[in-house]
Amino acid sequence: DPSGQRLEQGAKWKQAKKIVRWLIEQAPTSSSIKILGYSDRITFDDPFWKAPDESLKSYDRTIQKIAPESGTSLAVALEHIQASSYHPSDIYLVTDGLPTLSGKNSPLFALSQLVKGCFKMSKKNSFVTGDCRRMLFQSAVTDFQETSNARVHVVLLPLEGDPEAAYLYQHWANLTGGTLLSPAIS
Repeated sequence: DPSGQRLEQGAKWKQAKKIVRWLIEQAPTSSSIKILGYSDRITFDDPFWKAPDESLKSYDRTIQKIAPESGTSLAVALEHIQASSYHPSDIYLVTDGLPTLSGKNSPLFALSQLVKGCFKMSKKNSFVTGDCRRMLFQSAVTDFQETSNARVHVVLLPLEGDPEAAYLYQHWANLTGGTLLSPAIS
């Protein structure tokens, strides 16, 4: 379902939204929060840093209404953070696996469909291979880490067919002094 309607009703998507809310609720009152949603593009970007209570209002008004659509590009989110004046001390990433798309600034953007092993085609559909997903992740993270000092904390939701995701996200979180959590589906 290209519109994401089926995914929007799924347990994993509902859990991801609950986790974002929980993260906001757990933040110290002295925190400044900026929420960013992404898929193949930025789907939501809070215009200002906000106190947790204001972030909850923003979440209730806008963010919880975002529906999943198309693939995901971790690079798009990280490029957006790099291009902004955000300079976060911590980043909390809620995800269910490795990215399926490159970023606009990535050399892989133009080449991704030509890279050997990146896409498998069948009569019914095409999908991104594990090797390609790992390459897209590593490219996004390497580029981001060249300029960022933020601690990265990852909430990795249950995934299917992405066996390297936990290792790669854990390694990234460790490199930045962050953490990885992997809850069961509720």
